[in-house]
Amino acid sequence: MRRLPGKLLQNIISHGVARIAEYLSTDSPQVVAHGFTSPLLRELGETEIVDELRAMISELDGTTAYFTFSSQMRPALHQFRIYGLKNGLILDQDQETLIHLRGAKFKSYLEKFGAPLALAKQYGANVTTNLRTFARKDFHMKAGMKHLIESFYGSIRGDGPEPISHREILLTARIMDQIFAQLKHAQLQHPQSSNLSSVDDLVVR
Repeated sequence: MRRLPGKLLQNIISHGVARIAEYLSTDSPQVVAHGFTSPLLRELGETEIVDELRAMISELDGTTAYFTFSSQMRPALHQFRIYGLKNGLILDQDQETLIHLRGAKFKSYLEKFGAPLALAKQYGANVTTNLRTFARKDFHMKAGMKHLIESFYGSIRGDGPEPISHREILLTARIMDQIFAQLKHAQLQHPQSSNLSSVDDLVVR
């Protein structure tokens, strides 16, 4: 792991970055990355491993994504949030829930009661769906990976397209390369610092 250009991050962040890549329209988005070694690892004497990352990914058309990886943040989350002009969605990978966010608010004081009730109804529906799936013995802890592997082998047999397009794979790799290049540049500029930020130093396209 230490021999990889991105070390720990290269072994982990591709999953989250790939979710973002699916919604990008260009092949060369602007990336600004900030990474550092957590206080816990520094106390243990670690100076090379970056286990905290914040990255801003943006396009000229206004599409913007914010990616966070943390080894220490609690609660530990595996969430994907997407916001559009009308509403939004929250996908929670750990809880296997998908929540639809209203774009418009309820009128007056109804926002204090209607909004929480609407969310409660959705969470209840998610619980029911998960229980039914579990009862059918079709509740897989790695359901997403199972789907991707099945789809991949299906594409080889000619049963359908690849589950992830070549464009998204390459774009994910490009974004990761930009992140690692910026962190490396920041480390060379400030070798004694555990905070690796390239906002003022370098933006790699």
